[in-house]
Amino acid sequence: MPQNMIQPKHHISTMKLFYGFIAFFFTYHAAVESKPVAPVLDAYLPSTFIEIQDESPCDSLSDLNLVAPTDFNLLDAYFCYGDSLKVDFPKGDYSNYSSFSWFQAGVFLSTDSAIVIHEEDTFSLALYGCDTLELSFESLYFTAHNGESLLTDLTICEGDTAEVRFPKEYLTGYNTFRWFSDGEFYSSSLGVVSVTEPGTYILELYGCDTIQDAFVLSTIPVNNTPYSFPDTTICPAEENYVSFPEDDFASYESFSWLHNGAFYSSDSTVLLKDEGVYELAFVGCKNRSESFYVSFPYAFVPEYYFQSLCIGDSVAIAFDDDVHELYPDIAWFRDGNLFSDSTSLSTNDIGSYQIEFYGCDTLVRNFEVAYTDADGCDCQISMPNVFTPNGDGVNDVFMPKYIHEDAEDFDICTTTVYQLELFNQWGKNVFSSKTDKELPQWDGENSRNTNLREGLYFYKIQYQLNTYPEGVNHNMSGYFQIYR
Repeated sequence: MPQNMIQPKHHISTMKLFYGFIAFFFTYHAAVESKPVAPVLDAYLPSTFIEIQDESPCDSLSDLNLVAPTDFNLLDAYFCYGDSLKVDFPKGDYSNYSSFSWFQAGVFLSTDSAIVIHEEDTFSLALYGCDTLELSFESLYFTAHNGESLLTDLTICEGDTAEVRFPKEYLTGYNTFRWFSDGEFYSSSLGVVSVTEPGTYILELYGCDTIQDAFVLSTIPVNNTPYSFPDTTICPAEENYVSFPEDDFASYESFSWLHNGAFYSSDSTVLLKDEGVYELAFVGCKNRSESFYVSFPYAFVPEYYFQSLCIGDSVAIAFDDDVHELYPDIAWFRDGNLFSDSTSLSTNDIGSYQIEFYGCDTLVRNFEVAYTDADGCDCQISMPNVFTPNGDGVNDVFMPKYIHEDAEDFDICTTTVYQLELFNQWGKNVFSSKTDKELPQWDGENSRNTNLREGLYFYKIQYQLNTYPEGVNHNMSGYFQIYR
């Protein structure tokens, strides 16, 4: 016998088909026509192995069609209570099956191409051929709904539009519907119905029965009461409050205060603690908010640090008008002692100063007043370019002088170290002097007390002053003329 044939009269009941790595199992129900024989295990197809586990009425592999129709399917069926439901034989190619039967709850029902169902139950369709295919489905009544709780009442602001969505979860069993407004047809929109005017809206669903539900649309008048808050400047050391506006805002659902966009308070009066944008926001018809800016007072008061002072000069300090507005009271201290409450200062007294400003807060400025380096002030010396040592009492002495007329009244210029040298036109030293606190001077005589002749002479002088920086030598040189 060829290996790809099955012996006649072998009745295959169950077959397992291997193709590649995939196994297919098929079960058949058929009457046994002859004595069972041992399964044949050597039946082959190209790339396919068939293991015969039981018997079947088919005579050879050429009689088998093991693929079920792809569209062999029956779905659960819904119908209204009291109605009938017709179920037709499924469409498709069933030429390999010789007969079929309908069953209800496992009991034979019919062999017609269609059946009529009058009640809920479990039904099945069986196809008979080399194998037996069977499908089951249920007949179910549509679930009726009492129509309540389909829709909820709505409240919107006047002029707004609300969108009401169709309750699709209750659409099964209801094939048509309509919206009514105050008894009049309104819409048959399936998705969303838009409503603006207040009133009662009804939805009717038609199917096995007719159900309806209604919702009431209410509108709230828009509150257009104006309110605003001015931008303000506050003192951080004081308690500053802002209160809820006195007008009628009762129609709003709620309100809240915000600071820099974040929730701040829901009290009617709030304490303003920090700088920033404050906002009073209402929720209702319609949502609105008004904001205002809160800042701390500010006026520029410079740092004075070190104020240098020249002999006979004064330090003057004054402030702009905005400083006086912010700080109406000012106190001046020198070396820790209060000496003035003036709005400005002019002084030639050296020392450590402190200014205290009193107003929204207390501001303090500290600085020093001291004499500056002599090179930068009029307390430095000058040398004459001519002198007349003739004994007339006028310009009889060659000596340095302070540039500032009042310099001698100040220790800053009198405590000095001087070294003066004079030379004739041939470079011979004719006079030298070194003094500590007194200005050096020359009467026109040499070391032998002899008057030097008229002519051109040269001087060099080095000196120190007891000002900052201490111990620094200052040098001057130049020519002068003697006349007698």
